[in-house]
Amino acid sequence: MDAEFVLVRPDRRSARALPGNVRVVDWIPLDAALPASAALVHHGGAGSVFGALAAGLPQLATVGPGDRRHNAELVARRGAGLALRPRDITAETLTRLVTDADLRTAAGQVSREIAAMPAPAELVPRLAALA
Repeated sequence: MDAEFVLVRPDRRSARALPGNVRVVDWIPLDAALPASAALVHHGGAGSVFGALAAGLPQLATVGPGDRRHNAELVARRGAGLALRPRDITAETLTRLVTDADLRTAAGQVSREIAAMPAPAELVPRLAALA
């Protein structure tokens, strides 16, 4: 693919023979990487799902055990990304992830919905007043 990939914290075996357009890095804060990203491919964890949604990025969440399957399926159902098993990820699915206007539009809509929500500092006093 004609794209640059950043692979965060790979195991030694998978990092040995990567193409030239893949850069390997150790841990980086997700919120620091997302503004420079076109999309996010991740394990389906809640923090990664939310980070990509808040940033308005299409995402490919891998279907895994526990809540990761549920998270990935919710992203796909909303249209803000794809949900696939790792072995089913292909160059075609990655190309779709970064070029599909519908995925980008849905991700942007969710980002705006999140941005319109009240901040915790605003919401907590309102909730406390209910008690």
